[in-house]
Amino acid sequence: MITLSTLFLFFIAGLLFGSFGGMCAYRIPRELPLGATKKRRSFCVRCKKKVAWYDNIPLLSYLILGGKCRKCHKKISIQYPLIEFLVGCSFVFVAKIYNWDPEMNVQNQLRFIVDLYFFWSLIVLTFIDIEFRIIPDRFSLGNWALALLLVFFMYFKFDSSLGEYLWGGAFGFGTFFLIGYSYEKIKKVEGLGFGDVKMMGWLGTWLGFTGMPLLILSASLLGLSAGLFVILKEKGNLKTAIPFGPFLALGAVIVWTLQRLRLDFLQMP
Repeated sequence: MITLSTLFLFFIAGLLFGSFGGMCAYRIPRELPLGATKKRRSFCVRCKKKVAWYDNIPLLSYLILGGKCRKCHKKISIQYPLIEFLVGCSFVFVAKIYNWDPEMNVQNQLRFIVDLYFFWSLIVLTFIDIEFRIIPDRFSLGNWALALLLVFFMYFKFDSSLGEYLWGGAFGFGTFFLIGYSYEKIKKVEGLGFGDVKMMGWLGTWLGFTGMPLLILSASLLGLSAGLFVILKEKGNLKTAIPFGPFLALGAVIVWTLQRLRLDFLQMP
């Protein structure tokens, strides 16, 4: 049984990765360097002044500063501490579901690490899609490539379960491609972004074919509920555009959780 102290360490690790995630959510859609090749320290988006290391402690600095920049005293977006907190919680959640143990075999450790990354990426791309209505290719295509590498490593030499994940990716991509293509041909307007189509490809590869029906159903119901709420609140209409990526992310978390709980109708290899 995983201990509370271990879960706390995962939460701290999640806060650190969440801090990087907040930076990615701001810089990637704006095509700013992440600092891997060009060193660029964190800065206030209002006054552009560099943030000192002691003002860049995940979550804690935001609380100490009262949500304001030390130099210009302008408000810091709640997005950054929210991403940090959600990633921290997601790391704890995944570790708890796995009942993580340092003595787990290599196969399970690898899957655990990749699942941590996928949860991180779901949170980051959700905030990007909400603000910019895009899902960057480094997530869609990069995550698809990573999911393929994972399933090939885990299943190609071990058993015949490889097809479950390959068909999942093909089904997810193909289904949403046909829906988007058909809607555009009939309505003469884009109804489903290609970023969502590519996202379904890697989610299908990650979750497998058996998870796709529930993912599509849950994401559609969540998206429909949010759409109706927006229409009623803002007096919009059926053409009011809302990003679908966040609902795919929520649906993926639901399916992943049910799979890891080993429900019979969603049994994974």
